[in-house]
Amino acid sequence: MLSGGCFVEGEWLRNAFRWKESIGPWEDRSGHFGDVWMYWTNDGLGYYEFLQLVEDLGAAPVWVVNNGYA
Repeated sequence: MLSGGCFVEGEWLRNAFRWKESIGPWEDRSGHFGDVWMYWTNDGLGYYEFLQLVEDLGAAPVWVVNNGYA
């Protein structure tokens, strides 16, 4: 699931989550390195899939974005 905090931010802006890269076939997503927790994520659950999940659960999405903090 798309979470906030450390997932969308990090120590280096080059490793920040870029939501536009989470759209399209998951096989084509470049993913990114989560430098706070030191792991690679393939961004397989992107914004579109997140919104589908929220709708299926009858929940409301909470949007998070990188505000430039590194």
